[in-house]
Amino acid sequence: MKNFILSLLFLFVSFFISKYVNLKNQKFLDYLDEQSNFIEGIFEFKVLKIRANYVLLEQKDTLRVVVSRSHVDNVDNFDVIEGSKVIAFVKMAKINDVDKNSFFLSNRIIYRVYSMDIVEVDNAGFLQSIRLYIMGIMDNLGDSSKFVKGVVFGFEDYSFYERKQLIEAGVYHFFVASGSNILLCMNFFFYFFYFLLRVLGFLNPKLFSFICSLLLTFLYCLVVGFDTPLLRAFIFAVFANFFIIYDLKNRLFYSVVSVCFIWLFFLVIDFYSTIGLSFKLSFLSFLGVLFIGGIVKDFLNKFPAFLVDNVAVNFSVMVFIFPIFLKHFGIFYLNGIFSNLVIAFFVPFIFFCTFLYILFIPLGFILKIFFDYFLLVVNFVISVKPFYVEFYPAEIWIVLYYIFWAVAGNWIELLKLKK
Repeated sequence: MKNFILSLLFLFVSFFISKYVNLKNQKFLDYLDEQSNFIEGIFEFKVLKIRANYVLLEQKDTLRVVVSRSHVDNVDNFDVIEGSKVIAFVKMAKINDVDKNSFFLSNRIIYRVYSMDIVEVDNAGFLQSIRLYIMGIMDNLGDSSKFVKGVVFGFEDYSFYERKQLIEAGVYHFFVASGSNILLCMNFFFYFFYFLLRVLGFLNPKLFSFICSLLLTFLYCLVVGFDTPLLRAFIFAVFANFFIIYDLKNRLFYSVVSVCFIWLFFLVIDFYSTIGLSFKLSFLSFLGVLFIGGIVKDFLNKFPAFLVDNVAVNFSVMVFIFPIFLKHFGIFYLNGIFSNLVIAFFVPFIFFCTFLYILFIPLGFILKIFFDYFLLVVNFVISVKPFYVEFYPAEIWIVLYYIFWAVAGNWIELLKLKK
């Protein structure tokens, strides 16, 4: 009954928030209309995101611009990473294809950059030094470095062709910074400290391990680049990890409360981050871990917890975002099922070996063999000819799909309570 009442309250509040969303959208579109059609000059930018086909820049926390990678050929002459400050001469033209679900709208992008000449790059600062140090060490891995950097730190250094191959193999989400990275990182530190504190005879090692894992994962996020999507994933991971580790009774009730809290939190601190597909997928991934993750863990309880948690997270996320992914893209790569199982098995070991490699560089020769083997697996997975089906599900089937998982999740929780 509590879940039902809270869900009704959630829907009631969402009605009024939707009105607020439309109002904010319209204000941004009006602001866009007021801007000049063309701008050129020297600007100082902060690099927010580096992707295979675009770079997202921000000027003084207000103006955001997007530039095609094909227009920043001279970027390879500099050590530009996310978080860098760049002084460049740019020519920018106003975008003209914004809609309510637009990538431009959700990222507050006003201009596209059509030409860019970099004058200076500033990587000063403690975190930037750590990032450059890590990238320098990882570059010593040779051919496997870009994929290992992507899996562990989300440092994206792929060509457009490589990115396309990863997407068609259904494994691209493993090679960028996402919520699964944070959950895996948090679990890794939790089990490491849990084992250590139990050996040392600490009282309540689970609580201390959870706190230590939070602090170190927070530091990990700072190094990777704590932009809004990663902050959102971190908050999701805190709740999801707490629910999974402690296996709370009436977990679904607390999960609904958590969803409401996180949604309202981001609506206040960064409204535009709540627009678009990325936010929807983050929410559904979080709910997938809560609804399905526990079921998978119970089914695989005979295997090591560290591996089970990773499999549970990846499987539940994949299942829960499936209909929304189809709704937006209309295509499902069947070979992605096999690819996800293969890559998901390797990811925990890659995390563990990468941290060992950074801390104990002399072990690099041995670990490089494992990373090269992983590269062979990646190349095999992405070389499989894409096999896909095209399908756009009706909204009624999407609703029924989530009702099924909601009922199944509640039913299993009731069985646990009876036990």
